Amino acid sequence: MQKNNLKITIEKASAEFADAIIKAVKGASLQELMEIQKTTTAAKKRGKKPGRKKPGRKKPGPKTKKKTARKKPGPKPGKKTAAKPKKKAAKKASRLSPTQKAGVKNKIHAYLKKNPGSSRGKVAKAMKMPTAKTGLYLRELKKAGKIKSKGKAAATKYSA
Repeated sequence: MQKNNLKITIEKASAEFADAIIKAVKGASLQELMEIQKTTTAAKKRGKKPGRKKPGRKKPGPKTKKKTARKKPGPKPGKKTAAKPKKKAAKKASRLSPTQKAGVKNKIHAYLKKNPGSSRGKVAKAMKMPTAKTGLYLRELKKAGKIKSKGKAAATKYSA
């Protein structure tokens, strides 16, 4: 019973609202309607809702010149230039097999025997490999108990 009352109330209110809008449109002049339509379309183009302004905003000042994109340096159109040699594609790092990984770990272990107290960066430089990859191998060697570390974060020193 309550749902029917609510439905009837909503239908009645929407009908009254629609009638009020129709009366307002009929009573307005064509000039007023055109002005409203212009402001709403202009606001939509700017991505703003029509008729809403942020509080405290000042009126825009004098217009400034738009910055144009800089032109890239190079030959002017129409001039012929020699063809540039194509760059070689960089080789992708291939994954190492378990035996290759063991070989790298052995090299790192041997380096740390000769150079105790080396940082991850020094080991990476000596092995000619990225520090992230070196850190991975150092963690695995430490977990296996082959090397020891002292210090924290960037100040960590490794020794065999």
